[in-house]
Amino acid sequence: MKFLVSQLSYLLGQRAARRDLRGFVNYLAFLAVVIAVFTVLFHVLMEHEGRNHSWLTGLYWTLTVMTTLGFGDVTFQSDAGRGFSIVVLMSGVVLLLIVLPFAFIRFFYAPWLAAQVRARAPRELGPEVSGHILICHWDPIARGLCERLRLLGIPYFVLEPDAPAAAALYLEGIPVLSGELDAAATYAAARVGAARAVFANLDDATNTNITLT
Repeated sequence: MKFLVSQLSYLLGQRAARRDLRGFVNYLAFLAVVIAVFTVLFHVLMEHEGRNHSWLTGLYWTLTVMTTLGFGDVTFQSDAGRGFSIVVLMSGVVLLLIVLPFAFIRFFYAPWLAAQVRARAPRELGPEVSGHILICHWDPIARGLCERLRLLGIPYFVLEPDAPAAAALYLEGIPVLSGELDAAATYAAARVGAARAVFANLDDATNTNITLT
């Protein structure tokens, strides 16, 4: 429960995630309106056939038909009622069995999964870290340097501004820190004051920006 609350708090704190969540909630609201309309029409057609049912029975019938369960304990006798049942059934197949799963994945699960990936890579080093080297880009040169540093027992961390890429490096077992290369907060979180060096291995303009930062 605590995990679910923490993840929802993270999602609600992101602008894009809030927009996606609003889209999913809007679809659920639309679905609720459709179910309510079908429930009302159920009562109208049942009264036309001279039969009365409770509102709960109407909702029960609507949900069982839309979900294709169709227990058969409540049925229409007229052609109009049976035609309405077909409309409700087809609407349920589209709205509940096709659109709803895709909407859930698109507006809720995919943003949640992306948040999980971003959360994997650390954003700050502990106070015990010192004498390390900060590497500003993971490339073949950095790989060779890291092999040498590993043999020498010198700690190092790769700075990666792209959160999914940082998470991928983290999953590969590469010491990585997620943060923008032109943000002073990134280097403060990387304990640049306690580092041996900063290895700027990008283009000249980016390296100059890193140096000035």
